[in-house]
Amino acid sequence: MKNQAPMTLAGLWDEWKDPRSGLVRSTHTIVTTTPTSMMMRIHNNPTLEDGPGMPLISPKELERDWLNSINDKADKELIESVIHPYDESELVSFTVARLLGKTTITNTPEALLHRVYTESESTQGSLF
Repeated sequence: MKNQAPMTLAGLWDEWKDPRSGLVRSTHTIVTTTPTSMMMRIHNNPTLEDGPGMPLISPKELERDWLNSINDKADKELIESVIHPYDESELVSFTVARLLGKTTITNTPEALLHRVYTESESTQGSLF
């Protein structure tokens, strides 16, 4: 978020019994929606069948309504009204360090530092 406030991603969860094993399972997912132009540049995997997507960011004023609607399974109109891309003007993106591999500690303050990769910078010179 441009204002650096935490964002809430809309999610779904369910607890169910696996019919084969009899184990009770708790499953979770993040709801996705059509991406903004900014997110299309980030999530640009051409092999995805449904195209790129982005997490559904819940506006602060609708967080409680989302939770109540999902729990009650009653307010289909509310759910459908919030499943759209978040206002891109309130978001900011920047490149971070490549943190790959099982030995990399990714949940650190350094993971949020802005990083510029020379290979992604334009190599075209100035006309003037």
